[in-house]
Amino acid sequence: MDSVVGDELLEEFKNSNPRISRMSNLRAAAGLLQLHHIDTFNEGARRNARILTEELGEVPGIGAPDTVAGDHIFVYYPLTVEPEKRDDLRHYLLKHGFDSKISDMSDCTALRPFQATEELEKSQNARREASILEICVYPVIAQNEMRRLARKIRAWAGLPAR
Repeated sequence: MDSVVGDELLEEFKNSNPRISRMSNLRAAAGLLQLHHIDTFNEGARRNARILTEELGEVPGIGAPDTVAGDHIFVYYPLTVEPEKRDDLRHYLLKHGFDSKISDMSDCTALRPFQATEELEKSQNARREASILEICVYPVIAQNEMRRLARKIRAWAGLPAR
């Protein structure tokens, strides 16, 4: 399976006219310095994800990840919303100063080797993919902003703020 999927991806890469170049010394030095801050960065992302998990866990119509534990680091926090309502929530958040994005993670049923699966399974996966709204939880976003974001999502869902 890896060779089939891998070959398809490699062919796509080869046709994209890739260019490989070495990193400059300045970029390498900056990157190495940033490694000293990676643990703090990751913990900040975990903190922001925990805030959303705590605030949104009971919101009807919004599916939030159950737990944020261990070494998992969210860059984007995936909310599951009914596909018909996802864009409405996205526009609502944008009007209130919060950016979000639809998922760029496609499920593997779009790849040729998996296209022999049942149509029902494909449609369920497409529906699930169409329901994901990703929220940025970068650690540079202050905790009070994450709480304000959660309040806005709660308000959109018709719930009072906590």
